[in-house]
Amino acid sequence: MQRRAFLERMLIGGALAGAGGVPAFAAEKQESAGPWDLKALQRKPEFTLGPPQRVREGEADLLLSEVTYAGEPFGGKPTRVWGYYARPATLPEKRVPAMVLVHGGGGTAFPQWSRLWAARGYAALAMDLSGRGLERQRLPDGGPDQDDNTKFRRMKEGVKEQWSYHAVAAVMRGLSVLEA
Repeated sequence: MQRRAFLERMLIGGALAGAGGVPAFAAEKQESAGPWDLKALQRKPEFTLGPPQRVREGEADLLLSEVTYAGEPFGGKPTRVWGYYARPATLPEKRVPAMVLVHGGGGTAFPQWSRLWAARGYAALAMDLSGRGLERQRLPDGGPDQDDNTKFRRMKEGVKEQWSYHAVAAVMRGLSVLEA
């Protein structure tokens, strides 16, 4: 029971936990948790995988690609989330474990994280949560930045204009990309 409570707290302080401790993101009956439309976030977003590069991580052969996928609208405009997708080069044509890699404050999509987990047999997605792309360049259609002003001083604009709203949605959509 302690493990379940811990996992529920890890899912945004339990905000995404549904009845009986089942994550609401996976629950069929629950349509929303807080401000997020879970049914919409569970649908496969538009996404683009760049050409895979064959790389080696330890003893493992991997395929590493850049990926972009649709994010939540910001300021009334569509956004894109950018990241790295890696998988074992010999990934079988069946379901395999997957890992969504979420950076901390000030971080970005780290290719080495994707490579590390792919070398362990996972499909892995590391995304940037600050509206940036390759070499941390601002995307023309990126979501909110993660600077202090954007994170903490825009409360009057509403929850859907907040960095934290977009970051959580980008992670959930990342799960949907991996599932696709």
